[in-house]
Amino acid sequence: MHRKLIFFGFVLLLLTGGLISCDTSKVYDSMQDLDSNAWNEKKELVFPVTIKDASVPYKLFYTVRYNNNYPYYNLYINRVMEDSSGKFLNKKLQGMDLFKANTGVPFGAGMGSEKDYVILSEDNYRFPYPGKYTIRLKQYMRQETVGGISAIGFKVEKVVSEK
Repeated sequence: MHRKLIFFGFVLLLLTGGLISCDTSKVYDSMQDLDSNAWNEKKELVFPVTIKDASVPYKLFYTVRYNNNYPYYNLYINRVMEDSSGKFLNKKLQGMDLFKANTGVPFGAGMGSEKDYVILSEDNYRFPYPGKYTIRLKQYMRQETVGGISAIGFKVEKVVSEK
């Protein structure tokens, strides 16, 4: 009886681990911490992304880790994308709300006053060719340093077609 329980537990552990690790859509996911929970306008965050298949569309996301000390309800991020040779491909200024404008309730999930909020930037982005890309992010709040932000992330997922 004891051996059956151990065997059953082992099989359950393998199945659970397999299900958790089978996220075939995730291509890249990285967070970068900011010094002193603040983002200086000169601080450029660099995310190296490798795309193996340029024939499929991708979703691009930002992740913002922030707290209630963030002084605004929104955030503007300037994104620059370059290929492996450093050739400029595109630039996008994106605004995103971190708090509900009418109530001040923060978006995202987390414990206490710190939240992680994942924001969709592009839902059908096509990279021009397979290879290495560099994503450069800077805050564009027209203030030298914006407090209340402890980390910024960038994530790329393949668009999964539903059949």
